[in-house]
Amino acid sequence: MKKIFLSMLEAGISRRLLMAALVWSSAGICLLARTTLLLASQTVAIKIGIFCTGMILGAGKARLALIPMAEKIIRRNQERERAFLGKFFSSQNWLLIFFMILLGRLLLAIPFPVWLKALILATVGFGMLLSCRKIWQAWQRS
Repeated sequence: MKKIFLSMLEAGISRRLLMAALVWSSAGICLLARTTLLLASQTVAIKIGIFCTGMILGAGKARLALIPMAEKIIRRNQERERAFLGKFFSSQNWLLIFFMILLGRLLLAIPFPVWLKALILATVGFGMLLSCRKIWQAWQRS
């Protein structure tokens, strides 16, 4: 009985890549939504400046860190045909996600200027959206 239940929690490569892409995309979208909320009281010029700078910095972050991480996630998911659904990220990735959430909460609690908080969130959000494209492409091919 236990084995049957556990086998229900297994997923193929395609489903695990879909989950990874959805989580990665959702995080990027949520960070950009939070950026928008932070900038609600700012002038249009500041909003445009933050988003443009965030896009440029986010592209750099994606290229240097997030795209290689996404490629590693793809390779790891393609190693096994079937695995536990929650293993679309490795334990190290889940730990990193946990610490990034904590750092995000800390960032919002520290009395930094609003524009700086928004810039950091926009940079990470745009970087995640740019790099999740790799996972979506791998999912389409699977």
